[in-house]
Amino acid sequence: MVESKFEIGDLIVVSGSQTSGIPNGEIGLVTSVEHVQRKHFIYWVQFTSCDYMIPMWSVEMEKIS
Repeated sequence: MVESKFEIGDLIVVSGSQTSGIPNGEIGLVTSVEHVQRKHFIYWVQFTSCDYMIPMWSVEMEKIS
């Protein structure tokens, strides 16, 4: 089984927004991790600029802490 790249509570920065529409440089908090296929995860991220969580792929963000 493949391990998740991010965990709940990780602080992230958007670095390659391909599907979410969130601008690069936005900072968010991973609130949920969803295992969708053998090798793929969707990370639900809360941003201060939004009132709702945004689903993101691991290639769209980098871990800050």
